[in-house]
Amino acid sequence: MKRLLTLRILLFAVFLFASCTNPSDKGDPAAKSELQAAFGDQSPEYSASYLMTFSSPTQVYSQKMTYFIMGKDRVRIDSRMEFPQDKKESRVYMLGNKSVLCSLNESVWSCAASELEVGFPNAYETSRMKMENAISSATVKRLAERVVAGVSAKCYNLSGSSSGIPWDYIYCISEEGVPLYVVAESGGMEITQEATMYSNNVSYSDYVLPTQNNDAGGKNSSSEAATTRTFKATGDPLCEENGKPVIRLFSTTWCPHCKWIKDTFDETVKKYVDEGKIVAHHWEFDTLDDALTPEVEKAVPGTEKAVFDKYNPSGGVPTFVFGCKYIRVGNGYESTQDLEAEKKEFVSLIEELIS
Repeated sequence: MKRLLTLRILLFAVFLFASCTNPSDKGDPAAKSELQAAFGDQSPEYSASYLMTFSSPTQVYSQKMTYFIMGKDRVRIDSRMEFPQDKKESRVYMLGNKSVLCSLNESVWSCAASELEVGFPNAYETSRMKMENAISSATVKRLAERVVAGVSAKCYNLSGSSSGIPWDYIYCISEEGVPLYVVAESGGMEITQEATMYSNNVSYSDYVLPTQNNDAGGKNSSSEAATTRTFKATGDPLCEENGKPVIRLFSTTWCPHCKWIKDTFDETVKKYVDEGKIVAHHWEFDTLDDALTPEVEKAVPGTEKAVFDKYNPSGGVPTFVFGCKYIRVGNGYESTQDLEAEKKEFVSLIEELIS
């Protein structure tokens, strides 16, 4: 099973992340150092969708891939392949030392799991290590920047050889070091991987495994989703004002994800505020206003900004901080448009904090 999962994940990566030897010249050392630094500092949390095209002298086919990344130990990769008379959809989850392969067959998901030995790198971590080695031993040259999925990307040319076979990459990355556009050529084969969507918003709900009752979209019902905790426990003491837990949402008025959750959050917490059970703030960074108060604020207090910076140094919104004991960056159930599940989880957490 471990071998099957590795092959499915590395179907495209074996070629892209090949080991490199014998660079042809010194290239541009400054560009190489810049690329190595960017790759080393790659964002630990992001989601991206790619259209991948495989070309060889005998065949050409495309595959859609979507990545959900929250560090090396929480990875989900969706794969969708369409052939003239066949359509295949699968997902691979790497959660800690467990790998789970889920396949869709006539709107029914079936999943099988395997466990890695303690300390053994999973397929995602292995592919990153191979790419890091490739960059280290490749000849690197700077290319012109390009815009991919609406994001400005720095581009580089990497070249070298593996087992005597020369290869050549075009490798474009976001400011956060995430690959957005890759073209790899070797031995008469070419693989193109181009991002069609890129976001820093990833939530724990993205890692809920599909069940046999899920539909083709893998959506959970409200009752199923509400039992899933998408917030992360911090282990910190409870934040209070006047003996009441403090519930916070940090957002902007222009962020579509913030707009989606705004009314549900505001209405849910306002009920508890009116009952005198909690203190709540909804800070909008672009207007500097607390949306939960009748007056219009003109600045976000430094103490509130410090809370945001502590629990979300990357700066993404929406960010939820419930009593400093639970946090979440991004929405938990937006992918299934399930606002009722969001409300149920908010209520569950608040009830826990006030008890």
